[in-house]
Amino acid sequence: MDRAVVNGTGRGANWVERLLWPEQQSAAAVQRDSTRWWLTQARVDGKITEARARSLREDLAVAKTRADLNAVLAEIPGASAPAGLLAVRRYATAIWLGASAIQFVVWLMITLISGQVDVPWLLWAVCGGGAIVLGLWRVVALEERMRMSVAKEAAASD
Repeated sequence: MDRAVVNGTGRGANWVERLLWPEQQSAAAVQRDSTRWWLTQARVDGKITEARARSLREDLAVAKTRADLNAVLAEIPGASAPAGLLAVRRYATAIWLGASAIQFVVWLMITLISGQVDVPWLLWAVCGGGAIVLGLWRVVALEERMRMSVAKEAAASD
C-alpha cells in the first residue's frame, strides 16, 4: 500500500501504518500556523533569503501532511525536530510490534500444543516494551508541542 494515502482520517490507514508513519497524517491548522511563524521568523532573523522564504511559503501552501511541513521546517535552522529522535521512535515501535507479535505466536503455540493455557508471560515484554515506546512517543510529542508553543507565544506577543 502506498504510504502517501495514509492521512490519519481512517481512509487507507490502519493502526500499524499510523504507528510507523505518523508523519503521513494530515497536517493540522495549528501545525501550519507554527510552521508559518518559524518561516517568517527565520526570514526576519536573516537565516534564509527572501527567495528561499518565498519558495518555502509556496511549499507550505501546498503541504498536506506532517511530512510536508517537516520538509519546510528542515530548511530552517533550529526549527525541526531532530531526525534521529524520529528515527529512533519509528524503529523502536517496529521492533516492539514485531517482538510482541512473535511472542504472542509462541505463547499461542505453547498453549495449543500443551492443551492448557500457559501463564501469559509475554505480557512482561509487551507491557515493558510498550512503556518504553510510549515514552519515546511522549518525548517526540512534547518536543513538537514546545516548538508550537514557542511559535504561538511569539505570534501572540507581536
